[in-house]
Amino acid sequence: MEKYGDGIRLYNNPLTNPPPEIVKQGNEAVLEYFRQKAATGAEPLLEAKLILLGDGRSGKTSLANRLLRQPLPKETDRTEGVDIIIGDYQFPVASGRQFQLNIWDFAGQDKYKPLHQFFYSESSLYALVAVSGQNTTDFDDWLQTAQLFGEGSPLVVVLNEFKDGIGMGSFDKEEWTKRFPDLIKAVVPVNLLSSQREFEALEHKLQLLAQDLPHTRYEFPSNWAAIRRVLESRRDENFISIQEYLRVCRENKLPERESALILSSLLHKVGVCLHYQQSDLLKQIVILKNEWATGAVYRLLEDKTVVEGNCGFFDHDDMQRIWSDDEYADMRPQLLELMQQFKMAYPLPNGHTFVTPPLLPPAPPEDWAWPDGQSLTLYIEYEFLPKALLTQFIVSRHADIDRGRKLVWRNGVVLRWPDGTLAEVTKTKLQGKDAFHVRSQGPDRQGHDDRHPENLPGTARRVQGHQAGGKSALPLRGVQHREAQAVLFQI
Repeated sequence: MEKYGDGIRLYNNPLTNPPPEIVKQGNEAVLEYFRQKAATGAEPLLEAKLILLGDGRSGKTSLANRLLRQPLPKETDRTEGVDIIIGDYQFPVASGRQFQLNIWDFAGQDKYKPLHQFFYSESSLYALVAVSGQNTTDFDDWLQTAQLFGEGSPLVVVLNEFKDGIGMGSFDKEEWTKRFPDLIKAVVPVNLLSSQREFEALEHKLQLLAQDLPHTRYEFPSNWAAIRRVLESRRDENFISIQEYLRVCRENKLPERESALILSSLLHKVGVCLHYQQSDLLKQIVILKNEWATGAVYRLLEDKTVVEGNCGFFDHDDMQRIWSDDEYADMRPQLLELMQQFKMAYPLPNGHTFVTPPLLPPAPPEDWAWPDGQSLTLYIEYEFLPKALLTQFIVSRHADIDRGRKLVWRNGVVLRWPDGTLAEVTKTKLQGKDAFHVRSQGPDRQGHDDRHPENLPGTARRVQGHQAGGKSALPLRGVQHREAQAVLFQI
């Protein structure tokens, strides 16, 4: 045992109580966990999240429907956004109780991914569904995504044989399991349209892995579990007021407001509900049905006027038209705030018009060119660059975007500060890997605040929580030149 920072590091003495999800909420949550456990008893959480990943039309919904014993989807059916099935899929476990596996079926289109990543979570079971024998699947991107957001969660690769006998096709099991040894737990070829024996083997493997997730071995305070069950039973209400949530807590032996807020923060973290306590507007409601919230966002992302006519710009008139149904009409301010919390939109200075970066044109405006003059340039190369990272960066830095926050495109942005310092951040390729290309000029281009090009990608990393890997190309300090020669260094 040794001192470590403000705490103590324990070697070879892993803590199993409380669960990591509680520990990550901070000391007060840990104390609250023990207080409530002592007061109301404890029970195991026999529940897990099955996250289905993969390209569009790969068979994710077919897998979900096979698990649910429902008819297979039609050829014209397509998942838009995410389908979330809570409580419908259960199976018996050794204790004689039922284990509940909640299915999250995500659409595969790139424009949805900045939103989806908010629901990819640790302590979940991932299934990557791909068409066997098809060479278009970007296995590296999907596996890196699961490894990054799953933080140790297991994954099963499901190779969907639309024709029997294809097997693993071009999927190199040995190579991929070598690259992701802690992630890939099984590779299963199966015809989701017909085969029964292979599907039963796949289902059995999914059940075993779900039962072995770390959180299923922990016990939670009985009153917390009871409140969670009440909230899940009321999902069809979409959301409840904070006053109603506190009433539910009081009725289930959790009368203290601060204790109830600690619990809602935990339930938000694990994906049971959404409660943004840092937003003055959103903290007044607890969203019980995640797909009610995401469905509103998808409506805007799919709106023809916003997508084709406005190229990613929308205003209050658009919101009134898009969110006109009874379930959304009275909640437009909250839905707009939610989009900003998801880092999917930001306001222009007039406060009436908004921008959603995933729908912007991929190329910069025709009248934009980097100005002549001495510049510093920088490349940040990532071992894996999540597709949502630039979107999040743009929204987080929107107040600094040039031309009234309009000099922005899907793959880049230009920032300008009052002292004249200018910076351009674009997504590019460096030696075959995704990278940020950052260049700046002006009086503070060599400064050490977050305007310096070396620090701008650091801002992006803080937004997402993802650390850059590999190598970066950095201009030689103190050298004034138009396009600096670069030296490589390890981040």
